[in-house]
Amino acid sequence: METRLMEACDYDALAALWSGFPGNAMTQADSREGFERFLHANRPLCFVLVDGGEVAGSVMAGHDTRRGYVYHLAVSSRLQGAGGGRLLMGRVEKALLGEGIEKVHLFIYR
Repeated sequence: METRLMEACDYDALAALWSGFPGNAMTQADSREGFERFLHANRPLCFVLVDGGEVAGSVMAGHDTRRGYVYHLAVSSRLQGAGGGRLLMGRVEKALLGEGIEKVHLFIYR
């Protein structure tokens, strides 16, 4: 498993990942257009987890210059418990700190 910056061409794989979790509602903000707009503004804070050449996880973040906000932290069910979420959060936390952000909001749906 490794992480890399998220790219616009990852959208289809990410939408499939996100929509595969029970109870996760995709909104207009998650449309291709909304995704690309968010990625354009926040790319240094958006990462994917790659395993075997396939997108297997994600984390997206943004900030308001004071607080960070983490969205779409997700790991494929086949890799849950293997440390992928920890890799993604470590990468995004470091990126947010690099932007001077020390407070982060993360919402978790069960």
